[in-house]
Amino acid sequence: MTEARSLFDRVGGTHYFERLVDRFYAGVEKDPVLLAVYPDHADFDGARHRLTLFLVQYWGGPGTYSEERGHPRLRMRHPLRLHGCFRSRQRTSRFRPT
Repeated sequence: MTEARSLFDRVGGTHYFERLVDRFYAGVEKDPVLLAVYPDHADFDGARHRLTLFLVQYWGGPGTYSEERGHPRLRMRHPLRLHGCFRSRQRTSRFRPT
């Protein structure tokens, strides 16, 4: 019986998610609507780090996010609801690693 590999393993591990998150934040930095969501947009390093760890853990990688931050509690940490402008960007964005 073959054990199913996680998406984390199939895409090549942490490096894939680092590239994905870098591409995402490169888009955020160029978009004034999305940039406004980040109160301290001068420094995305912390946000990049946290999102990378979250995605790595969510898709089957190491549980470093929970070790560093505890349970994700996304609704509590991110109470912002997606408004029309965010939804339209979500549908049209192509944040894929190159």
